[in-house]
Amino acid sequence: MEKQWIGKNVNLALFSKNIEDFLKAKGYKTVYRESEKEYRISATLQENIGSTGVLVRIYGNPSDFVVELGLAGEARLSRVLGSVTALFGGGSLFLRGLRSEEALQKLEEGFWLFAEETVTRLVDSTRESP
Repeated sequence: MEKQWIGKNVNLALFSKNIEDFLKAKGYKTVYRESEKEYRISATLQENIGSTGVLVRIYGNPSDFVVELGLAGEARLSRVLGSVTALFGGGSLFLRGLRSEEALQKLEEGFWLFAEETVTRLVDSTRESP
């Protein structure tokens, strides 16, 4: 899922660090990567039933940017391949994909609320103070 904000003038480095802190507070282990074009936060949650990986991408400019939240790497692959391999005895892969989807849905509601509140708090944070 993705969401776009326009005309907010948000410091994207500060915003992305806030998002990383949110994920850490939810128990995820994170890897933060920053490039000229985007910020990426890969996050993994270890649970007793396996791990769930999510990827957050933040890209654009302070006044027009997009935040994407989705399954990362193995979790995404489990979801895609699981239904195909279930026909050939790969049911555990299918179940892992379903669990990852459930974990993402559980995270999403709070994530988007936090992102919205953070954008509101950081409006015009790119402007220098006098």
